[in-house]
Amino acid sequence: MGVPVEIPGLNQFINEIPDGTIVSIEGGVDHPKAALTRSIIRTALEQGRELVYVGPRGGIGLMEQLPEWSALSCRWAHRLEGLNPESLCQWLPSKPLVVIDSLSYLIHDKELANVRSTLEIIRREVRCNGAIIVQLLDDDLLSKEMRTIAGFHSDGIIQFLVRDVPDGVTRFMRIEKWMSGSSFERNIYYNYTEGSINVDLRYRVV
Repeated sequence: MGVPVEIPGLNQFINEIPDGTIVSIEGGVDHPKAALTRSIIRTALEQGRELVYVGPRGGIGLMEQLPEWSALSCRWAHRLEGLNPESLCQWLPSKPLVVIDSLSYLIHDKELANVRSTLEIIRREVRCNGAIIVQLLDDDLLSKEMRTIAGFHSDGIIQFLVRDVPDGVTRFMRIEKWMSGSSFERNIYYNYTEGSINVDLRYRVV
């Protein structure tokens, strides 16, 4: 059993994140990307999954923004600093939800070969143990080569996009890649208000 996607409208396209997979959530430094991640975290915690949060050393990231964080015991939530495959993989046999925030920041200054090797190890162990990784990527921080490597080692890619229109901006998501190599051609239009993603399936952005 994977982690259900509980964003109304989006769950018409993807109803869950399956066990043993890695999903990249891409976009600018923007709140909706974090809102989807927080929704997945809450659902996973309600399932009784452990949460492993991987962030930069000494940084304050998405995890500290969760209202639940201060109430979580060490039994359910663990923080790792830096992307060390050996440290991360020791947690995977318990089938946790792993959140990497952000993968872009953790790999942007590394050698391509080292990043490729690290992501290969992590992907292999995720599949073997049935864990789930959700990793955030920032559009402007990675080179094209780095983005390609990260995408290749992802089972799913959800992109958050913004486009200028005459009366402001329009926001939409694209499911660029999903399990077994499938993708969805439709742009998924949404509004973002007060921390919530509100999908409107009446609109189609081309």
